[in-house]
Amino acid sequence: MIGPRVEFVNAFEGKAESSGSVTIPLLGTVTETITDKYGVSLIPIMLGISYDASFPMVPISVKGGIYGGYGIATAYSDLSASEAGISAPAENETMSGSGFVGEILLSGDYSFAPFFSLGLNVGYRIANISQMKYTADVPDLSITKNSVVKDINQNTLPFDYSGLMVGLALNFGF
Repeated sequence: MIGPRVEFVNAFEGKAESSGSVTIPLLGTVTETITDKYGVSLIPIMLGISYDASFPMVPISVKGGIYGGYGIATAYSDLSASEAGISAPAENETMSGSGFVGEILLSGDYSFAPFFSLGLNVGYRIANISQMKYTADVPDLSITKNSVVKDINQNTLPFDYSGLMVGLALNFGF
């Protein structure tokens, strides 16, 4: 069967926080806290070929497929800091990029009732977004809209969503 495949992949969300003491002239030693909330996601829009090897009179089916298409990646970082209990305005960075995505999938389903089945999905995704760009200016961090996201050594920072996929599924079909 030939058809589309669209997903939303919430690849990672997290929060990092560090605290310590800093000495400020005239104030002395005060506590400083830095918090960074961040996340990355991917929307692959693909077209592919799949095959369903259902077994007659047995509630088990095995499916496989290969898909390729276009992926839209996003990322964000919300950085905030406070010193001596006084909070500085948060620095919000948003990034986006796009590129080729591909998936190879294999799944097995067990039908336990009419229209319902449980499944195990295994696959591999190729989705290396080689370049992400900032979507807005962040003047305090010297970031300009449409500038390329770089690492500390000023090398372009790729966002690689590639890897092994494993999942359980509860399917409803009609």
